[in-house]
Parts: sequence; C-alpha cells; structure tokens
Amino acid sequence: MEPSLRDVRRSLRRLPRERRKDVIAAMRAGRAVTDPRDASLAIAWAERLERVRWPRWIAPRSRPRGRRAWLWLVHAVWVFAALIGVYSTLWSKTPQAWRWVIVAVIAYIAVVMPIATIQTLRTYWNAGDAAKETRRLLGIADS
Repeated sequence: MEPSLRDVRRSLRRLPRERRKDVIAAMRAGRAVTDPRDASLAIAWAERLERVRWPRWIAPRSRPRGRRAWLWLVHAVWVFAALIGVYSTLWSKTPQAWRWVIVAVIAYIAVVMPIATIQTLRTYWNAGDAAKETRRLLGIADS
C-alpha cells in the first residue's frame, strides 16, 4: 500500500531542516534530490502529487506555455478584479472599522497569494520530472 499524502508530509516534517529544504526544492525544480536517503520519500511524494486532479478552470494541470500562459494570467487578473469590484460595491454598506480590516486582508492576499500559488503549482507541475530524475539517481527503472 502506498503512503498517503498525510504520511508523506509527516515524513517530510521529520527530516532535518536542510534535507527537508532540499527535497522541497528538488520537487519544485523537477530534479533529483541531493541526498539518496531522501529518494524514496521524494518519489512517494511525487507519485501522490501526480494523482491529484483539480478542475481545469481552477488552475492548469500542466505548465502553460505561450498563449495559454497569457490566458491564465488574464484569468487570474480578471478574478482578482472581480473580487475588488464586489468589495468596492459593498464599501458603503460596510461598517467603518471593518472596511480597513478587509482592506488589510485583501492587501495581504494580493502579496502572499501569487507567491504561494506559484510555488504550489510549480511543485505539482514538476513532480513527474522530479520522480523520474530521482529514480535515475537510484538506478530504478520507471514504472
């Protein structure tokens, strides 16, 4: 039986900080891990991530290139603009104290969300390559 994503994350948290950072960086970059002791964990994590599917309208399942990349960027900007539009419509109906709380939350999301989303998507998109490179490091044939 293959480990669940929860088991993989638990094992990842148990690693020393530097090895954990290397496994995560390897997954995001689509490369093999540096330490062969972490290879089985990286392969298990990559295989679990490859099986995760979300609706196509939420995010692309593979890295978009060229025109598709621009379309996804326009999509993200459009969604963000729609949220700002909804909030600006409700501005006059929102109590004074809550207005600035909501502005702070929106500002925080505007800064943090792109960074977190890019890192997450890069990990999902490069999981297959990371598993392939790690198997090559260990000398295991692809299944």
